[in-house]
Amino acid sequence: MRSSRLRTWLLRMSLGPVLLVLFLIPGGQWLGFRSGESSRDLGSRFERARVTAEMSRLRDLYQWLNVYKTNHRDAWPEGRGQGFLLPAWQERCQDPLRDDPARSPWGGNRYAAFDPGDDTDLPRLLNRAPGQITIVANATFAHRDTLLYMTADGDIHELSVAELLEKGILTQDVVDSGVVPVGPGSPIRQLRTVSAR
Repeated sequence: MRSSRLRTWLLRMSLGPVLLVLFLIPGGQWLGFRSGESSRDLGSRFERARVTAEMSRLRDLYQWLNVYKTNHRDAWPEGRGQGFLLPAWQERCQDPLRDDPARSPWGGNRYAAFDPGDDTDLPRLLNRAPGQITIVANATFAHRDTLLYMTADGDIHELSVAELLEKGILTQDVVDSGVVPVGPGSPIRQLRTVSAR
């Protein structure tokens, strides 16, 4: 009787409140937290969890792009920026509003995607040198410590915001703006092949 009530309660609760309740349970060492751990340490653990979730979304996106490629004789989508991601979303989604990139899981300006600009050789390099061409990257500073980008071979890479600041590649004003500089003029070499348009 008691276990069925607990199961029913857990099913009705969303994950957020359940985690909150678990954190309030004394002796949270079984959750991986040590007593006396500072809120800063907990904050960094939560930030790492958010980055890991973002990496999972990027892996899902890569799978969708591979399905698109399989259905189109190993050809990448021809769009630029958000338009590069849209065909994979349209094939996967039966939503009548699927032509709106903002409705996709990667929509809005969350990600910058492949945009060859005027470089006619860049699309060919997607298959010839996939580990060297970035196809998707964070377009905003969604994570305070990390920028993520994915190359055409599906590998996900991390850039430390602190290191970019320390090397002078980024300024604090750019980070405070919340918008990652992408495109051909980006100070970050890995983000020059993507745009957020």
